[in-house]
Amino acid sequence: MATSDGAMDGVRFVTDFLEQRGYDEACLIKIKTDRIDATAVQNMDDKDLSAYIPAFGDRVNLRSLCKPNNDKKTALFDKLRKKMKLSPNESDSEKRPTRSMNLRSNKNAQKINRKIELGWMHDGKHIRTNNGGGSRKIELHRESRKADILKEAKTIFFPNGKSKKNILLSSVTCKVLDFAQTEFDDNITIAEMYDTVKMGMLRFHLCTENNSAKRNPPELAEDVHSDDSLPDIDPIILGKEEHFIGPAAVFDEEGSTLVVPTYSPDATSVVPKFSTEAISDVPTYNPEVTSVVPAYTPEVTSVVPAYIPEVTSVMPTYIPEVTSTYPLDGTSDVATSPSEIECVTFSIHRIKVLDELIALFKSPHISTNPIEFAFINEAGADQAGVSRDVYSSFWSDFFSRVAEGEDYRVPAINPHWQEEEWKSLGRILVKGLLDHNMFPLTFAPAFIPAVLFGEHSVCQETLLNSFLLYLNKTERDLVKTALERKLSADEKEDFLEMIDRFGSKIIPTMENMREEVLKMAHKEIIQKPKYALEKIAEICRSEITVQIPNEESLMEMYEAKKPTIKKVLRMISHVNPVTPAENQCLQFFKQYIKAQESQKSLEKLLRFMTGTDIICVEKIEVTFVKLVGLGRRPIAHTCAPALELPSTYLSYIELRHEFDSVLSSGDYCMEMHIV
Repeated sequence: MATSDGAMDGVRFVTDFLEQRGYDEACLIKIKTDRIDATAVQNMDDKDLSAYIPAFGDRVNLRSLCKPNNDKKTALFDKLRKKMKLSPNESDSEKRPTRSMNLRSNKNAQKINRKIELGWMHDGKHIRTNNGGGSRKIELHRESRKADILKEAKTIFFPNGKSKKNILLSSVTCKVLDFAQTEFDDNITIAEMYDTVKMGMLRFHLCTENNSAKRNPPELAEDVHSDDSLPDIDPIILGKEEHFIGPAAVFDEEGSTLVVPTYSPDATSVVPKFSTEAISDVPTYNPEVTSVVPAYTPEVTSVVPAYIPEVTSVMPTYIPEVTSTYPLDGTSDVATSPSEIECVTFSIHRIKVLDELIALFKSPHISTNPIEFAFINEAGADQAGVSRDVYSSFWSDFFSRVAEGEDYRVPAINPHWQEEEWKSLGRILVKGLLDHNMFPLTFAPAFIPAVLFGEHSVCQETLLNSFLLYLNKTERDLVKTALERKLSADEKEDFLEMIDRFGSKIIPTMENMREEVLKMAHKEIIQKPKYALEKIAEICRSEITVQIPNEESLMEMYEAKKPTIKKVLRMISHVNPVTPAENQCLQFFKQYIKAQESQKSLEKLLRFMTGTDIICVEKIEVTFVKLVGLGRRPIAHTCAPALELPSTYLSYIELRHEFDSVLSSGDYCMEMHIV
């Protein structure tokens, strides 16, 4: 009977709360009928309780009132009783929540099994997944200890007593380390470690060491961070007549020998010596064979990455930045007669083309001698196409990393580029124009006349047009509007923000708007890059003005080299297909060229075919090949330049899809995959 009275008290507590909240009689009767007391409210989920109490706030408040007293409140009462020297209330003590009650919301603490992560280290090095190591997530009983973890690790990494790399369990000593790779107590449990370190998931390492002195092969290591596993490296001194000079080639003081350094943590390491046996094992390069990588022999004028015997996990050879790269100066014993000067090939990393070319062209003699290029780890013989690609990659990186502006750009002064770097840039500009008729059109047309003919030669119209394309499209439209009419309130606010960015302290009016815009243009295009302009001019002015004598000639060159759809179509107008299939595919290709509406997409297509994104060749040869299936794709030979166009396209959609796939692959489409 007492229990029934207690239950009715709980129901009465709920109904009294709802009555205070303004619930009607029907709701209260339903609560009484179903005997929804305080205990039921506490154990019901929100969905069931909403059938009785629709308001979410009322459900939250009722649940809060129905909760039992927490530890904090009980502790306060105990403290008060102690001060008042009263005995504890036994009934209150019995009502205190137990540990199991406190852990009701902690699901991990209630689990019998806990997840842990296991890894394997052999001889102090992490073992990769493909070598039988990696991270393994397993479940063990929460009371498991070190011995249980060790047993499970041996089963995982040494199934049947042997690892994937044929390391016998019997030949190694094993121990288990914690997440910090340190020893821990044998008797501590997984649950106790979780309570101590408060980590989301514990990680343990199975550490093994060979019983014998013989160490594990270096290819098992997850990462090679040191040269401990590499063979001893000795310097190699080569005669100039035997080898071409790479971008890191450094001549000694007498100019008679060449030391080629490679990557090493210490600065004195250089390329390992090549033995006669090692060189003889490399197949000889034959120009008539379509080889992927040219072979290395002492007599062949090609540069290949250094070969290190019996080591398969080392990184490709890294060529550091150089300070002196070109030997053809007064101290060299090489003949200086123009008829006797031989062409020298320089090996360049595509991803470091900016830094390596700047270092290479710091030599003042390089501009007057014939040179060729090769991209490291890419096949391809330089018959002008690779050189065009090198210069195009260089200017693309330069305008992306060391220049300011949008459609037109100018050099950005920074502390890493000093006098030698800007002069090197001038030599690259001269060499590209004289050897391959290449000129970077991204330079603002007002900047180049200042370089070649002096600041006074820049006319106001050229300066204004350069500045407009130097700005982004939003600011460009805003300036054009300001030059034409009075700005609205919103436009004026944006315009003032823009001129403040350019450092202007005068608010222009309609009368002096053009004058103030020209001042900002002069500051951005001429004044800010003034130091770079002067150093580039020291190199370029005497060389380029022979071909470009005045600003009018410069503007004509800009116009002639800028690619358009008509110009690109004119470059393939001489192609004469033989079969109807070839004629159909040629028409598809012309349609694809006409579809390149944006300047960027047209430049990308032109660079794929010629190695550069400007017009520097008169025509592009187009030949037709019968390729089908997965092997069908357009193939470009940038040296000729020539395009191998499959004649098996059945529709324009097929051709468009394959060209888009090739051109959307970024720099990969420009990598040399054939000789």
